[in-house]
Amino acid sequence: MEDIILPAVPKFIQCLYQHISCELDRDWFGGYEGIDDTEMDSYIDRYYRCHNPDGTNDGNTTIESLEEEHATLQLVRALATKAIHSCTGQLISAVNFKRNQLIPVQRLPGEVLSIIFGVVGSSRGNSRLPLIKRAPLNLSAVSKTWREVAINTPRLWAKIDAFNAHIAPLFLERSKQLPLQMEVVPISFYASSDEDDEDDEDYPFYYEDDSDDYEDDSDENNEDVGDDDDEDVGDGDEEDVGDDDGEDAEGDTGDAALEYPDDPNAAYWSQMSNFPRFIDPLIPHRNRWLSLMLEAIGINTLARKLTFPVFHLETFHLTSPDSFPSVVPTESTSAVTLFSGVAPRLRDLHLAGYCLPLTSAIFYRLTSLHLERIRYNRSSVHQLLRALDECPDLVNLALIKLVFPPIPPSPTPTVPKPALLHHLRKAVLHLPISSYIIRSILPPPTVQLELNTGDHFQAYFPDAVPNASRIGTLLIGHFPRYFVSGWALGGDEKILDLDFDYNAPRPDVLRGLIRILSFPCLESLVLSCLSTDTIDASTFAEILGSLPTITTLSLSACSLTLAPLIITPSSHLSPRLQTLRIDLTRLGASAIVELVKSRSGLSKKFEPGEAHLNRLILSRCYEEDHQIISELTTHIEVVMEESSDFPFFL
Repeated sequence: MEDIILPAVPKFIQCLYQHISCELDRDWFGGYEGIDDTEMDSYIDRYYRCHNPDGTNDGNTTIESLEEEHATLQLVRALATKAIHSCTGQLISAVNFKRNQLIPVQRLPGEVLSIIFGVVGSSRGNSRLPLIKRAPLNLSAVSKTWREVAINTPRLWAKIDAFNAHIAPLFLERSKQLPLQMEVVPISFYASSDEDDEDDEDYPFYYEDDSDDYEDDSDENNEDVGDDDDEDVGDGDEEDVGDDDGEDAEGDTGDAALEYPDDPNAAYWSQMSNFPRFIDPLIPHRNRWLSLMLEAIGINTLARKLTFPVFHLETFHLTSPDSFPSVVPTESTSAVTLFSGVAPRLRDLHLAGYCLPLTSAIFYRLTSLHLERIRYNRSSVHQLLRALDECPDLVNLALIKLVFPPIPPSPTPTVPKPALLHHLRKAVLHLPISSYIIRSILPPPTVQLELNTGDHFQAYFPDAVPNASRIGTLLIGHFPRYFVSGWALGGDEKILDLDFDYNAPRPDVLRGLIRILSFPCLESLVLSCLSTDTIDASTFAEILGSLPTITTLSLSACSLTLAPLIITPSSHLSPRLQTLRIDLTRLGASAIVELVKSRSGLSKKFEPGEAHLNRLILSRCYEEDHQIISELTTHIEVVMEESSDFPFFL
């Protein structure tokens, strides 16, 4: 490469030297270092484009002439460097422009790009990235077209969080008058099961230009890279983001972006520890507040700062981390009134480790309510029910680890008026009075129910489960505690989740469960990890006897003593059973044959309403006896499995 370049360099230098020697005032040479970029461009245009140089060195060899020649050569070198950068920068810009025209995404209409940008900007994955790598700033640095679309898409700028709070004025201006979403939360807040596997380095809208060879050119020539609106602004153009508004976006990221370049959590801790710095610039725009999500903010700070009504706020989340389970605020010492109790449009309220009085007008017409880790010593459970009654459109309800004063005994107990929550879709109740709450809110059969009964099963478990009639598959197990899960008929939607805080085996738990619950449409029953310590033969028989509708039974890692109870005619349990799956329960071949014969019509005549066993699934539990297995396959379908995956739906 040097063999090609070196012969041309002397001619170029000589030509430029002659131009400068002829045209420039010798007295000016000493100040060439002070020439700014505009003057430098002027000289490039003047001499680089000249075609008829005249005048040469007069040959004087005095000290003065040599000094002048030395100064001229230095200027030639500076101008040559600038000329090369300018020329190649324009060529690179032209190439990038043509390249971009061949990329399909560059040909999308601005309206389509705006929609795509909005989806990217609102994703949880975007919020987990460092500021300079997240939308909208990274989108603004791709090309002038993208920059214009991003700047003119207000919803991209309507979210203000801990990491971009230091440039909040820029976001406030570019979001126009759109409602604002404000968040001071750790990065874990943005994690979700759908995005856990997402690799931030492969995030599809984080662009890194592959033209590394041109990085120096474009860095020094941002202002010279063409005039076409569709030209690629090149590498290093992130500093141009914000020029249209008189602000430099990368420059405005300032100290915070440099201090926390790759650590959004550090930015969170900074804003959390100085919440007034975050909220003060936003208070004048409170008429635009749409959502406010805060974590681990001091209650006294909140009481001082959030004293005004919020007439447009729809979502308010105020939480303390789950890592502080011992911090359970008491109502009498920690309850505060925020927003002057005025938030008429509030629909989503989430309080965890913070207490607001249940008598507050904020508890009105909510569609989502989450209360967690609060000790009420002034408000009663009846006040909670009255608050729920004020929310007839409630869709999601979560009451977790709440403590209320005990309900005083009365010879004529007052039954509160039920809160009719016909729109309730999901209820999560982890508190001792779950049964009382369920009886008092009358949830619809379509509700998805999650209960934790604590360690007082008989006292606090509900008398009936409102969605029991929808459950088609039921799982009962003990690992490491008792649990019950239910799935809807004809699908894999989980609509029931019961958890019992019994670490020690208690067979009476399962017996009590069956006595108080009814599943009239149950088709499939799964028993998992039930040993002789957790379930005995009589309890197993009682469970099957109370569920006569099941057609599929699965035993996984269960006691060997349970399978013989399925054999008829000694037992008439599960008369409609058609499919049996035995997993990790090592039965002998003879026991399997006897079981199949008793259920397949080989040894008895079935009564009306009884069904034949027509499918047997054996997984990691049988003895090798191919002759017996071959004999069984002539009567029923036998499936041999070695997979460790245990399917609930057969």
